[in-house]
Amino acid sequence: MKALHINVAKKMLEAGQPVDIKLWKSNGEILHYKDAICFSKHTRGDSYKVKLPSGQIRQFRAVMIFEINDNTVYL
Repeated sequence: MKALHINVAKKMLEAGQPVDIKLWKSNGEILHYKDAICFSKHTRGDSYKVKLPSGQIRQFRAVMIFEINDNTVYL
């Protein structure tokens, strides 16, 4: 495991390849999205939409990501 800057994590998301993401919800709960594929980016709110293998769509802010592909993310 190594540490990645948030900008590197964003580029990994924006590449459109499946990634494993761990992030915090606003209440502190941890979410784990396996094989999520990013299909939309909103730069004003710095948020992303991903599609999960089940077909579900999820949206989150980039600053909530703390791990991507088993690499720690820092700001």
